[in-house]
Amino acid sequence: MKHYACQSELTETKAELERDREENEIINKQNEDLLELLGAIEDKVDKLSCEVAAKREGKEVRQAEFDRVTAEHVAVLDRIIKECRSKMARMNEKQSEALDKFKKETSQNVCNSSSRLKMNILFHTQVACGPFNARKVDFGALYDVDMDKLGFDVCFPSSAALDVFLEKWRSS
Repeated sequence: MKHYACQSELTETKAELERDREENEIINKQNEDLLELLGAIEDKVDKLSCEVAAKREGKEVRQAEFDRVTAEHVAVLDRIIKECRSKMARMNEKQSEALDKFKKETSQNVCNSSSRLKMNILFHTQVACGPFNARKVDFGALYDVDMDKLGFDVCFPSSAALDVFLEKWRSS
């Protein structure tokens, strides 16, 4: 019986060893499969790491190029703005000078025209009132007279209003 018990125990142990060996083979096979998958995954990780590094490097290169182009653009814009401001300042100066010159010329023309008008009025008055004698012309006589209030056209003094004016003037 002891022998039979040892035999039975030995058979159970052999069966158990056989099951353990089968389980070990299954586990070894699974380990091999997992190692293959791990190797494939490591290859993919290496490839992806290279791609990520390349993309990062490309991104850095593009960012550096973008920064360079942006700096150039800002420099060009600043130069254009300075040139425009300079041109505007020169143009404003020229326009100011032209306006001052125009004002001066216009003022001179008005003065010349008013002197001519005054001389013309005096001349027509003297001619209309009697014989012309340049020594007797009083050039300051009509200095304060408003030409609009005379009631006749000073340049063309042939109206009834002129006759009325001359009668009043001669009688005064």
